[in-house]
Amino acid sequence: MRAERFEATAPALALIHVEAIEADPGQPRAEFDPGSIRELKESVARVGLVEPLVVEDIGGGRYRLVAGERRLRALRLGLAEDPGNPAFREAPCLVWPKGAVAPDRRPALQLAENLARRDLLPGEIVRGLRAARAELACAEADRALRARGVMPDGYDDGAPREERERALRAAAKAAGLPWPEPPWEEVLARIGVRLSGGAMARVRRILGLTDPVLDLADRLGLTRSAAAEVASIGDPERERRLLEAVAEAGDPGLAAPAAEIAAGDPAMDPAEAVRRVLAARRAAEAARAADGAGADARQLTLDRPPCPPEELERLSRCLRDATAILSTWRFGEYEAGSAALWIERLEDAARAAGARVGEATTITRDAALKGAGGP
Repeated sequence: MRAERFEATAPALALIHVEAIEADPGQPRAEFDPGSIRELKESVARVGLVEPLVVEDIGGGRYRLVAGERRLRALRLGLAEDPGNPAFREAPCLVWPKGAVAPDRRPALQLAENLARRDLLPGEIVRGLRAARAELACAEADRALRARGVMPDGYDDGAPREERERALRAAAKAAGLPWPEPPWEEVLARIGVRLSGGAMARVRRILGLTDPVLDLADRLGLTRSAAAEVASIGDPERERRLLEAVAEAGDPGLAAPAAEIAAGDPAMDPAEAVRRVLAARRAAEAARAADGAGADARQLTLDRPPCPPEELERLSRCLRDATAILSTWRFGEYEAGSAALWIERLEDAARAAGARVGEATTITRDAALKGAGGP
């Protein structure tokens, strides 16, 4: 079935031949797991494409993808491997009329879909948000310059964003107008995304990461939370060195705890922070194995410097604060579970540091959680 022509500015549903759909080179999501694409292809082969693609009519019987890159890749894979299956020949699409998707709207539509996916990498989030913000800034500059009648000569609003931005920046500078800097909250509102306070704080942190650090974070497959911990270091060179040390250790799970240590001590070599976390993990694993065999975890010899008095005092303050919170508030099931996990991590770290953790500690933990509303 061929797509009909549109006069309205709202999208309409139509079946479009897969070979007539072009990918968008500005797609913010750069990495796709081949295994998940193949799984989606197998699903489409059985039940068809459940969620339509979003495309824009670009004329001449051609369409450009707006949202749904992963689904389009699965369809193309199926068409190449099983051309006789009608599920791969035509795709249900929400089709925007030609010119109906404004340049500042395209990255918003793409990013809104991608942010809903949990596996979106930090670099993809940042680059998508930056593209959406840049388009929004261009749109504001366009309006301001048109209002003054000082648009650049030969300006093409259909040109790539980088070309439009260069022309608009030059015209704004010549007219004495400041370049718009839309706040991130406005960018997210345009995308239609609402983030909680904690999620917004994490996004703000990773927005400050440099491209080399983001590239390393993406290659390691870091989560948004882990990347936000890395950003808390606040020094691009130290962030880069920390992730290089994590990559050398071969364990992306070291990034967040090592970043927390490095952020707390600006004088520390980030590679040393990674080594400390790795040593603590190995010691904790050895301690658990020793406990299971009936051995005394205190017999472990760890390559660590002695704890200075000021650090012990800092630990004591933190533990007093934690005890006060556990003794004051009643936790729900989620909060109690989170507290239990942290206490287990604390016990492992205490064993790794050479502290004796035994039945008395377990009783204290259970009593604290029971009073806080835990199991």
